[in-house]
Amino acid sequence: MSKTPKLNFIDRVVSFVSPQAGLDRARSRFQMQLIRSYDGASKSPRTKNWKTVSSSANGETQTALTTLRDRSRDLVRNNAYFSKAVEVIANKVVGNGIRLRIDEEGLGKVEKKRILKLWKQFAESTECDFDGNLTFYGLQRLIARAKTESGEVLIRRRRVSDSLLPIQYQLVEGDLLDHLKSESVKEGHYVSQGIEFNSKGKKTAYWVYDRHPNETLGFYFQMPISQRIPIEDIIQVYEVLRPGQLRGTPDGSSGMMAFRDFDDYEDAQLMRQKIAACFSVFIHDNTESITAGTAGIDMTDEADGTISERVQPGMIEELPPGKSISFATPPGTEGYGEYSKNVLRKGAAAFNITYESLTGDLSNVNYTSFKAGQITESLRIEALQNNVMIPACNKMWKWFLDAAILAGKVGRNAEGVTVSWTPPKKQLVDPVKEMNGLSEEVRNGFTSWSEAVASLGWNPEDLIFELSKDQELFDKFKLMLSCDPRFDTNRQAPNHASLLLTGNAMPPVQNSSAK
Repeated sequence: MSKTPKLNFIDRVVSFVSPQAGLDRARSRFQMQLIRSYDGASKSPRTKNWKTVSSSANGETQTALTTLRDRSRDLVRNNAYFSKAVEVIANKVVGNGIRLRIDEEGLGKVEKKRILKLWKQFAESTECDFDGNLTFYGLQRLIARAKTESGEVLIRRRRVSDSLLPIQYQLVEGDLLDHLKSESVKEGHYVSQGIEFNSKGKKTAYWVYDRHPNETLGFYFQMPISQRIPIEDIIQVYEVLRPGQLRGTPDGSSGMMAFRDFDDYEDAQLMRQKIAACFSVFIHDNTESITAGTAGIDMTDEADGTISERVQPGMIEELPPGKSISFATPPGTEGYGEYSKNVLRKGAAAFNITYESLTGDLSNVNYTSFKAGQITESLRIEALQNNVMIPACNKMWKWFLDAAILAGKVGRNAEGVTVSWTPPKKQLVDPVKEMNGLSEEVRNGFTSWSEAVASLGWNPEDLIFELSKDQELFDKFKLMLSCDPRFDTNRQAPNHASLLLTGNAMPPVQNSSAK
């Protein structure tokens, strides 16, 4: 039973005059007691310096986004670990590319082959890039980098007439989205941070500068002009962390201060050691004065019979009466390694990657602990692939398909085609153990062969085609290799799939107990 709050004299008077008001006072007092039961909501001296703001997701980005983005880029340029974190995420999310898979159902082999051929010509050349620099997979990697470093990136559909298809992709930095444009426009539409909405709150357009706001043209500066681009021609790639969030923030925002302080700490340690190394020997004059000598600087003349102030290997110095020498002791670096590890662990946590991925330091891990650490990181990478990159790829594919149909290079029946995307191959720490585990999952029906192949970064259909071609070559040249399941003596039964691929008849199952 909950404890009934006690009524003081004022409460009793108020309750006598107005029972409803008394009830409200009692209810409010009881709610305050509940709030105080949470340490995080207490108003004790421990929390007096805890400054909080009840702002919306967009209120936070309105004031902080530009600063966060600029500081993130500065750290990428000047902090090796921060730069490494951005590179690690781009490598693991995209790698050598997130590859397309087309469902043949309702399409037909001929039409599918035509579409795949056109996609290969478009995606694996710079024909797809408006700037003419990257392939589709290079654009993917740049998207992943820009999203990680700057928080967001825009993909703009550009209509062209001098390319393989009448469209190309142009990557636009988030800086070009008119961050300061927040106003009402005609027909009940309104703009917030450069994004236009209709009266129902649905996105309808983006207001994008024609060039970077801080771009200079020659020796003069010209104000950029933001233009309205319909939402059909823009893909905004960012990670939504709060409902209603309009803009993306850099991935390492929560660790920026740690990386910055670590830079300052390293600089201070280096300067301390440099200064200490400059002082090697102190010459004491017990009769008149003390002279400080610095290594590498001649302050005396040996012709006058004074002590040499250069220390050399094997040197024997005969001291005059009244002179003595003491050696400087450079300051130590106690705690430097432990402090560095703690800071870098915090930095890795800010990017949701492991300390080992950030630093390359594998001195304190074994196979089991390394794999355990990789689980959380893998979940983060898969979330970025499935919730950020693949949705963007689907929209880019739709643009490609619309352009191909418009150009008459594929039929209209391709409009209903369904596609999926295969993420890059996961790098295996112990291939033998991990492949055996994956094989057991397939053998016991816990996953399909196609899913297992896709998890390794292969397109299952492409792999089957390559396996069939390999077996044809083996048969043509009468090769019996152990990689061919039909001739693997370690297997107790023939691989039925391989027999079907080569057209051989299925041999009868032998009863091992028959005599």
